[in-house]
Amino acid sequence: MTSANPTNSGDQQKQLYHCDRCGELFKAPVLPAERVICHICGNPPVRVLKSKVNVDEMTVSASDAGHHASGGHSKGKDVADFVGAKKAKRMKQLQLAFAVWAAVLVIGGGAGIYYRMEQEASAAKSKENNDKRDYDRVMYNQRVVDALQRTRNILASFNESPDNNLRSSFVMNGVDLLLPMGDYYSANPKLGIKGQMGIMGVYLDEGGEYHRFDTIVKDEEGKVLEVVYWKKGNAWKLDWEQLVKYSSVSWDRFLLAKSVGYEGDFRLYVRGISMGDRREGDPLYVRFYEPKIFDGGRGTESPIVKVNVNTDMGKAMLDALEAAQKASSKDAVLGKVDPPGWARVHLKLAWEQSNGEAELKVKHFYAPNWFTVHGEGISSEQ
Repeated sequence: MTSANPTNSGDQQKQLYHCDRCGELFKAPVLPAERVICHICGNPPVRVLKSKVNVDEMTVSASDAGHHASGGHSKGKDVADFVGAKKAKRMKQLQLAFAVWAAVLVIGGGAGIYYRMEQEASAAKSKENNDKRDYDRVMYNQRVVDALQRTRNILASFNESPDNNLRSSFVMNGVDLLLPMGDYYSANPKLGIKGQMGIMGVYLDEGGEYHRFDTIVKDEEGKVLEVVYWKKGNAWKLDWEQLVKYSSVSWDRFLLAKSVGYEGDFRLYVRGISMGDRREGDPLYVRFYEPKIFDGGRGTESPIVKVNVNTDMGKAMLDALEAAQKASSKDAVLGKVDPPGWARVHLKLAWEQSNGEAELKVKHFYAPNWFTVHGEGISSEQ
């Protein structure tokens, strides 16, 4: 901010100032420079403008001010014109500098430099993303190795346990499964696995409330077995229901009974009949099969069951079958030995009266898998 010679307008001596911040001219009392405040922008002076204009010529008298207000020529107006010219000159200089810079970019190869800078920035970002993916993959593999080490003895320890109380300590929700385990082992022997189990495939699923570790193992006799573990807290637990494909009643006995009101929870394969000929909204016709523990084998098939796809439960069944028609995830290891197009389901079946005969009906759909961990499912009324 610069100042001109003082004027004698009013009782207090004033002088004309030029604000270097906002470019305005204003009059203010004569004070030390650091105490002068611009009336327009409210800032104090920051530097002294080195102008070739004679300071005496910047003095504005009362008559000059009146003449300026009436539109006539005045020394104050000359100063304002000078300041405006200075600002216009600076703007032209900036515009010229910008034009020169643009010409350098286009004519002098600067555009190529700018393009290369953009490419390098993009490559750096891509490398950063790749590095993160590589890091995530390494860390995931480390967690897989850790899960493998911590679960490798669980199956053998479970299978060698002398009673269900001890077995349940290795099992996910083992206390809740004591009675089902008692019923199962009263009619079935323990797993007939021989020797050291070899690992054929693993997959760690870290989604959901509990992490799940899927493994495919093979014993010394070549029998292939799916073994699933759940991480509860810091401990890995065996999915016993998935392991033995647990059902609440014997599948063969259930099919032979054909007794109205007889029902049970089952883990089964389901196969759609004439899926390719179905039109949208048509009923779904299926058959169920009991899975075997080893090698993806299956047992007796059920009668044909009609499913209404206009209910939530029917849609869930149809979704499971349609998903089974598609290629499974390349990372998944479960279901590799399943018959093509067959889905895994956990559901409740019951015999009901229909036209004087017992007819098999789906009463509840729990999940499109055999896991012990699942939601509430969907009933036939939904």
